Amino acid sequence: ENHPDAAEKAWLEVIRLDGTSELAASAHLQLSQLYRRQGKLAEADGHLQRYRAMAKGKSPN
Repeated sequence: ENHPDAAEKAWLEVIRLDGTSELAASAHLQLSQLYRRQGKLAEADGHLQRYRAMAKGKSPN
């Protein structure tokens, strides 16, 4: 069974606890995919941009 609400909370917690780690970058990517499936395109794009910035070694802000 899928639990998107629980997954969202877990990924947001990873980002809150260690927002600069590789795990946080992965959480941004996962959130982007989740939000896109839910039709939350602005949120999806924001997390995808943060993931891409982190993957390139840049600050997400």
